[in-house]
Amino acid sequence: ALMFAALYESFAGEIEDMAEIAPAAMEAIWGGNLDYADTPAGWLGLELYGIFLPVVLAIIGVSSGAAAIGSEEDSGTLELLLASPVGRTRIVVEKSLSVSAQLAIVGMSVWFGVALGTLLFPFEVSLTHVLAATLMGWLFGTTTSYFAMCVQSITGKKGVAIGFGAGLVASSYIANILSQLINGFSYLKYISIFYYYDGANVLIEGLKVESLMVLLGGSIITFMISIRFFRVRDTGI
Repeated sequence: ALMFAALYESFAGEIEDMAEIAPAAMEAIWGGNLDYADTPAGWLGLELYGIFLPVVLAIIGVSSGAAAIGSEEDSGTLELLLASPVGRTRIVVEKSLSVSAQLAIVGMSVWFGVALGTLLFPFEVSLTHVLAATLMGWLFGTTTSYFAMCVQSITGKKGVAIGFGAGLVASSYIANILSQLINGFSYLKYISIFYYYDGANVLIEGLKVESLMVLLGGSIITFMISIRFFRVRDTGI
């Protein structure tokens, strides 16, 4: 984040020229807003918040969510955990909070990098909007992680959970692109978590409460399903 803030001034002119000749597909694929590409907010959207940050958070989220209980189940340490006076609901809650905390640390590190960049370089951007985009990124990552944990809680298979989590991210990305590029496919955006995340535009316009509620709702639903199935699933113990 600090590096992108430092590079902005050097590339500002080139960014504007590139945005004028770039095909519409680039905006859909890269996740930025080319109309504001020559502004600090638009630059962050193209280089960091458009696709890079959500994918990084999704990778961390899916792998951590699938492994939260899955790794202990695969290694046999889940037996010791369940033998202790700790309920299954508490295990899911604590594992979920741990994953969310990891994602929050990554997100806030990015925000602090941008904030430091505004102090060290000529990089004027609304830190409130950056915080809002970071929050949406955190919710994006949390949704993918809780989804992976949900699949693992149902199947008991970490590999299956990672596969389904990766499939969710990939299919959402493709659906979001198709909704922007093909007439008649615009409805696909409503099944894409990338559409609700929309970090590049949050940097410019601010927080979208409706989108926040969708991602928050998705996280809560998958979290509750995880508890429901893990409480009753036969773990062989």
